[in-house]
Amino acid sequence: MLVHEYSTVLLDLVCRAKGSGWQFFEAPKWFVQGYEEYLGLTCADAQAGKVRAILTSREPTFGRAIRTSLEVGVEQFGADWLAWLEKGAPSTGPR
Repeated sequence: MLVHEYSTVLLDLVCRAKGSGWQFFEAPKWFVQGYEEYLGLTCADAQAGKVRAILTSREPTFGRAIRTSLEVGVEQFGADWLAWLEKGAPSTGPR
């Protein structure tokens, strides 16, 4: 998440440094968020590797990809996610 969020600053600076032309936040939101997410997934620590493992899994279903990547069933994953949210997960914006 940190790589994703900090990349915003760096990508904006890259566009500003060129002096003229379009600027980073003028791009469609899907591009801005997508590029930031790409950097977050490819440049982050080992925890993000688990997300990458789900995305690159060759399992035939999402549920099996979760099970093999995280060693937990999709139902338990969902329950753990909800518990984490209720506990006060760091905010990434309005819900």
